[in-house]
Amino acid sequence: MKKIAILIGLLLLSNLVISEAIAQRINFSTWTGSEDVSIRSIGSVISSLRFNEKQQVLLANTPAIAIAKNDPQVAIFEIEAPSEFDITVELQAPNFLAKEGDPENGTIPFALQMSYSNQGLPNEIAALGSSMDVPLGFTSVTFPVHAGRRGVPLPPNPELYGNARPKSTVYLFVYGTLGPIGQVSAGNYIGEVLINVYVSGGD
Repeated sequence: MKKIAILIGLLLLSNLVISEAIAQRINFSTWTGSEDVSIRSIGSVISSLRFNEKQQVLLANTPAIAIAKNDPQVAIFEIEAPSEFDITVELQAPNFLAKEGDPENGTIPFALQMSYSNQGLPNEIAALGSSMDVPLGFTSVTFPVHAGRRGVPLPPNPELYGNARPKSTVYLFVYGTLGPIGQVSAGNYIGEVLINVYVSGGD
């Protein structure tokens, strides 16, 4: 199956400060290189993994902090793409955050996981219950934009849709675990995560 292009890249910069009391967020920025595909974050603020909401104080020698896909701190994205496409979501993430970006200064284990829903449901709340988990350790997954699609994709019908392709919405949930936090010194712990979305199929 021919891959058309890397259409979406999500850049994650994580900044973790270890001290007596810290505020920590992992923020996503997004871009799209195709008029056929759009992506936006879901929620009252820009989607992020908010570990500080799970545990406000992060100290050395403490257990891991986990954000599950049904937690309010999960990062949720809505991807709209032509229904006849298959889509590959690829997650490139480090397995640790490094102090000041340098592993020589200390690291904290970091693991991400993702789930998706391509059932054509009306919103992220409905989509969460039907979402498919990508097994931990797998960094990419390929699936049709709309699960109900069957057979070889048909070309768009101008009489029904003009020149536009019919589109569907995929919901992507990103969550994960930070820690356990070992004997590390106070400071900024930084990592970078890239999420690529490739599409294939159609014209």
